Amino acid sequence: MKRLLIGLFIILLLTGCWNRRELNEIAITYGLGIDKDGDDFVVTAQVINPEQVSGQKGGEASGTRSPVILHEERDKTVLGAIRKLSRTASRKIYVAHLYILVFGEEFAKAGIGDALDLIVRDQEFRTDFYVFIAKGSTAKDILATATPFSVSPAQEIYDRLHYSNRHYNPTKATGIRELLTNTSAEGIEPVVQSLLYKKSDVEPVQQIGSGPVPEPPLPTGNIAVLERDQLVGWLNETQADTYNTVTNNIKHAVSQFLCDEDQYGAIESTNVKATLKPEYQVTPKMNIDIKLTGKINELDCEQFTTTPQKIRELENIISKYLEEMHTSNIKKVQEDIGVDIFGFGREFFRKKPQIWKQLKNNWSETFSQLEVDINVKVRITGTSTTDDSYLKRLRKGK
Repeated sequence: MKRLLIGLFIILLLTGCWNRRELNEIAITYGLGIDKDGDDFVVTAQVINPEQVSGQKGGEASGTRSPVILHEERDKTVLGAIRKLSRTASRKIYVAHLYILVFGEEFAKAGIGDALDLIVRDQEFRTDFYVFIAKGSTAKDILATATPFSVSPAQEIYDRLHYSNRHYNPTKATGIRELLTNTSAEGIEPVVQSLLYKKSDVEPVQQIGSGPVPEPPLPTGNIAVLERDQLVGWLNETQADTYNTVTNNIKHAVSQFLCDEDQYGAIESTNVKATLKPEYQVTPKMNIDIKLTGKINELDCEQFTTTPQKIRELENIISKYLEEMHTSNIKKVQEDIGVDIFGFGREFFRKKPQIWKQLKNNWSETFSQLEVDINVKVRITGTSTTDDSYLKRLRKGK
């Protein structure tokens, strides 16, 4: 009897992959776009063409056909449109390898909640893809754009953002998990990187079908601001820099500063840490301490040398410049957009929960008038491979 039970148990472990799908039964989707046209959702899927990709050599696909195929359908629901895609794809749309999800600007203004609800419910969606909003265009325009370095435009867009997010301050890589969290969390609103679609002014070097291939879309530095699930505004590049600094999204990037009347320098940060300290006396206040450590990589200011005294002086100049810049940018967001993307409300919720109970019902108005005090402390750890400015020696002559 004991052997029989063991045998039955082993049989249960040997059932195999009952829900398996063969590669020739699925359409591997790297990019998914969602737009709104009237009452209909328009879904565009960028599907890998396996025959072309398998013959790829040296960055080129075999044959003359495109390595990716676009499929488009519309329906009253997002899921309905995705299911309809099988009519033209002849395979099941498989989103487990998704790189990017793109929302058209008009759809984002109306609210992306329907799409987010599907993603939360559908077990096939993973949470490691990036989300974008197509600024001034549709998601289909973005996904129809060819790219020079990868057979998959969606994968190249993903790689570009992944790289620029680490090296360019105004860029923000928003994953679907972060977006879902911030659309429903207390005291913070989400932001999403935008993509800018541009038609090429030059003669196209290759074509998809019979249409010219536009220039590749790039993360533009304009970060989209959402209030819950609706697009309500945009951050310019310096405002995006401030957002990433305050929310500790800066990794290894460059901060510019004015070191003379019309001369700039650049410090490459090796560590940036912002600490938010909520305060409440008569009115709420947010104190922000920013510590930046880095090395000087560019200095077009002749009066500065690398003596300890001049280094301390330069640290103070950079600190003051960044304080003024970040203060001005936060003020502009408060006045022009009025949406708490910095998570000030969340800090009150976490650190002063009793005060937050009094503030949360009217937080949008409170945020717009919130006093914010910023203190920046810069520490210069080096001047790269030279001490004094090369420009200083150049202007003096031999």
